[in-house]
Amino acid sequence: MLAFLGDLGSDPVAFGQGWGPTRSGGLAAWFLLAAVCLPMLGLSRWPTTAAWISTTAYGVAVVTDYAFGLTLPPMLAILVLAARRRRAPAWLLAMAALAATLLWVHRRAVGIIDPEVGVLVWISFGVVSAVFFLGSALVGELIAAHSSRPTVGPSRALSPSDGP
Repeated sequence: MLAFLGDLGSDPVAFGQGWGPTRSGGLAAWFLLAAVCLPMLGLSRWPTTAAWISTTAYGVAVVTDYAFGLTLPPMLAILVLAARRRRAPAWLLAMAALAATLLWVHRRAVGIIDPEVGVLVWISFGVVSAVFFLGSALVGELIAAHSSRPTVGPSRALSPSDGP
C-alpha cells in the first residue's frame, strides 16, 4: 500500500530501460484505494462481499496501470474466505488477482531490453505475487483444516484406569 501511496504524488518508478510506465495519481487512484481498503471494515460480517469488492478493485487498479501495491487487503480477504470454508470464491479470487498482477508485470516488462532485468522483474513481481495470493488461499485452507480437527484427548475406551 505504501508503494501505491508513494506513487500518487511522485514520478513513477522505473526498473530499467524499457520499463513500462505506470499511471500517476488522481481522483480515480484515491477511489481505487478506498475501494480496495474500506471493504476490510466489513470482512468479519460479510467476508464474501468484502473479498469480491476488495479484490475486484485491486484488479482494476493493476489492470489500469496504477503502481503495484494494495495487495494486503485482497490477500487477507482471500485468507478469511478460505479459512471459513468458502473454497471456490477464495481460489477464484486468488487466481483472478494473480492474473491481473501478471498482466501488470507483462505490461511493465515487455519493453525491457536487458534480459537479466526482465527475469528479475518476473521473479520479483510474478513469483512473489503468486505466493501472496495463492499462498493466502492455502494458509486459509490450512486454518480451516486445523479448526475442523476433532479435539485430541484420551479415549474412554482406551483409558488405563478402567482395568482389565
